Amino acid sequence: MVATNATGTATGTSAVTTVIAPIAPSAPTSLVATADDSSASIAFTSNYDGGAAITNYKYSLDGTNYTALNPADITSPVTIPGLTNATAYTIYLKTVNSVGDSAASTSVSVTPTDQTPPTLSSAVLSANGLTLTLTYNEALSATTAATSTFAVTSNGASATVSTAVVSGSTVVLTLAAAIDIGKTVLITYTDPTAGNDTNAIQDSVGNDAATFTAQSVTNNSTNITPPGTPPAPTAV
Repeated sequence: MVATNATGTATGTSAVTTVIAPIAPSAPTSLVATADDSSASIAFTSNYDGGAAITNYKYSLDGTNYTALNPADITSPVTIPGLTNATAYTIYLKTVNSVGDSAASTSVSVTPTDQTPPTLSSAVLSANGLTLTLTYNEALSATTAATSTFAVTSNGASATVSTAVVSGSTVVLTLAAAIDIGKTVLITYTDPTAGNDTNAIQDSVGNDAATFTAQSVTNNSTNITPPGTPPAPTAV
């Protein structure tokens, strides 16, 4: 630096370099929550990083206690794990950099929902050869199901389903004719539409059971169909 006045010119000191220390970041804003299965997705706007790179976000379910995302996540949206379906939550976020945490964001509310289709656990044909019970991994919602959505075969031959009754976590099919002991029995279920609707087998919150094909059935039948009456003899 050079200074000049009426008496002359003086050479000043060398240039001074100033380093501005980083500070804690600004809080995220514009939070939008989307309900997931046992979790929630929170989209947000990231703001000033405080002069140091953002390293993570923290969340709170009570506005007091905060938990760092693990693994760390610095991209919107972030996932809040470990929530209970059908329970309402109020969620806050904080931004984290090397200095510390931001102030808390405004809150956003969300209620996670069960989005997992019920799955088949077992299929068993009873001793009478007429009752085929499908057991699912959770409670079902309806009391009846369309027989047309089921296809049963016995040693490859089609077996007609007369009724389909939903009870608890089971669907009980009644066959038009008994299947005999030792036959190989397979069952197929076809979800009638692509979306969730009451024409399908559903769980208690409305998720359609998934289509399955040629599922093996445990054949406990003791039925033996007697041979048919032979034709009348022909005189020779």
